[in-house]
Amino acid sequence: MLVTALGSLTKFNITIDNGISHMLSFSDNKNYIFYNNSSKKFQPLNNNSVIYDCSLKSTSIDKLSSEKIIEFVEKN
Repeated sequence: MLVTALGSLTKFNITIDNGISHMLSFSDNKNYIFYNNSSKKFQPLNNNSVIYDCSLKSTSIDKLSSEKIIEFVEKN
């Protein structure tokens, strides 16, 4: 509940595929979630999450530059 409450205090949230991303999905704010290998089965089902699937971009989370993350957030 604390993570969801804190996530509601921000303009948006950036996270990776983990339990925190699912807790943040209950906040009303936009969430940018970065997956190494996205599985539709485990993605949050709300409309406030924007998914970046690294496998579709032939990369991995640890290879993403801060510039690439900022570019994705600004475009979405």
